[in-house]
Amino acid sequence: MRRRQLLTSLAFAGALVGLAVWAILAGRRQEPPAPTDVDESLAEADGHMDPAVELLLRESAKDDVEHESPFFKALIALAEKHGLSRKEYFPGRWLDGPEDGYATRVGTSRNAHVVVVLRYAEKIIPGRDTQHLLLLNAGGKVLDRLSCDINNRLTTCLADPGRYFAEVTDSPQQDGAQLVIRYVPEKGGSIAGNWSHEITHGATYSFHWGQAGRGHIRSDEWEEKGLCRVAIRDDKFAVIFPSLVPVPQR
Repeated sequence: MRRRQLLTSLAFAGALVGLAVWAILAGRRQEPPAPTDVDESLAEADGHMDPAVELLLRESAKDDVEHESPFFKALIALAEKHGLSRKEYFPGRWLDGPEDGYATRVGTSRNAHVVVVLRYAEKIIPGRDTQHLLLLNAGGKVLDRLSCDINNRLTTCLADPGRYFAEVTDSPQQDGAQLVIRYVPEKGGSIAGNWSHEITHGATYSFHWGQAGRGHIRSDEWEEKGLCRVAIRDDKFAVIFPSLVPVPQR
């Protein structure tokens, strides 16, 4: 009799333990899934960015005319992966030596892109000093490209050369711009005179810095807004400023 009571007690205790375990597991199943570290907008079908794109975001290049740095080797690997020539990643006329390069994420975590910024200043005088933007998806495929160039005398020949750079904004500006290409003149100088810059986005557009011509943009507006203001829309670059007006090709 006592043995039967003991077995009954043990069975009852076991049932209570089972119910407790079931309650714990059920509660866990109701918890929301933990967030992942991969941005959905940048994830490929397998949920990860291409390792070469991740490397671009970690590395940079300086004075790398031979393209031997990990940064440029990653760009070469992406071109080969997608069956494209290097010219699709290194624009043809600058293939002999983009000198500086880096990559950055642009946009919010749920609507982000990777933008590669390449700069190349030609060694001949006069020549071009160019900022080139390359828009990539998570797999490293080129979605769009845009470039802006000025005369390299402005950044190499003056006693106090101006600064020429691409600026990535922390968040979209009031006009929607996420990237701004700027030229900051030498001390006491202005964006004016017998100079100009060109923006290439599909076609090439030229903007003279003279202040007397009809429709010319004033120097203070160039200095405030930059030479080119760019947003990313529908996986493409969109030029916010200046308004693009085609000019005859040379």
